[in-house]
Amino acid sequence: MKDKQLYQIASICFFIAGLIFLIFGQSQHTIFLLGVLFIILSISFMAISRSTPK
Repeated sequence: MKDKQLYQIASICFFIAGLIFLIFGQSQHTIFLLGVLFIILSISFMAISRSTPK
């Protein structure tokens, strides 16, 4: 696999995990913050994949 594909897969996985943590962590602040952190990581991996050449 190329680096660009790996970054795209990582961003999708972090986004899905972040959404799961946001949904299930509404009553617990630590899990909610993990969800926010994972979504930030997914955005950063998405930006890296766009700047990586094919």
